[in-house]
Amino acid sequence: MTGLIGISYKSADLEIRERFAFTKEEIAVFTKQLLQSDKISGMVILSTCNRTEIYYNAYQNSNKDVLQLIMGALTLHKSYYAELKPYFYIKDSEQMVEHLFKVVSGIDSLIVGEDQIIGQVKDAFQYAKEIQSTDKILNRLFSKALETGKRVRTQTEISRGSA
Repeated sequence: MTGLIGISYKSADLEIRERFAFTKEEIAVFTKQLLQSDKISGMVILSTCNRTEIYYNAYQNSNKDVLQLIMGALTLHKSYYAELKPYFYIKDSEQMVEHLFKVVSGIDSLIVGEDQIIGQVKDAFQYAKEIQSTDKILNRLFSKALETGKRVRTQTEISRGSA
């Protein structure tokens, strides 16, 4: 089962988003901890100035257990507490896939069509592969999303009006 937990410019102001931003070192520690569980098989973390999104693939169909595990890790690493829950969004399966494709295509950006996000997603995915935190499902998903993002930019005029 795939899913994502995120916070973005649509759900929280900059001060709150900054609180949940990850450095590369923090991503490595965070994912290593979560992948030691018997619930998560892969994870990619996208952390930019406009969003932090934790994409995951779980071994089982109990999304509630996986969400509790990830939120527990956010509590430990980023001082998450229950009052911050309204700022987060949760998407699973098809919703997550659709969201990722919108993000990488620039449709879900502060400035529609901006092209920095495709590079940021590519970097996040590459880093996940480097630290071996991704799996076959996420590899395929992110590869196809990046292909689609590139295709959207070359075959449409979405980037023409950005900036």
